[in-house]
Amino acid sequence: MEFDLDKGEWNNGAFLKLQYSVIEKKINQHYFRETTKLYKIFGDSNDEIAANVAKEMRTDVEKFREYLWLIELLTTEAMIKKPQHWKDIFKECQINEIEPNDEMSLQIIIDNKLMDHKEIIEEISRRADK
Repeated sequence: MEFDLDKGEWNNGAFLKLQYSVIEKKINQHYFRETTKLYKIFGDSNDEIAANVAKEMRTDVEKFREYLWLIELLTTEAMIKKPQHWKDIFKECQINEIEPNDEMSLQIIIDNKLMDHKEIIEEISRRADK
């Protein structure tokens, strides 16, 4: 339940206020580790229903882990302080529907397929940090 609440906040809250280090730690050191332990415990106890629930939870955590690189690269101090870098990303990725603002969420970024443009985002983020 805690993961679902966090995931909802991370997906729908203000993207520019996300803290990568906090999210990464919760995902990798807490949620992933705990769901893996639960899956093993329930699998060893032959409780198939509980094992399936733990497996689904782990799959959900793994799916969210795929977004970590995006959060890391787009929430750096340089990216937050200079919206021009966002405009460069949107222009190079040919995304015209969104503007960088406080209403922008991870879900909006995902829906606009920024996950498909990792190389562009890496380059602009690296440039921003210099």
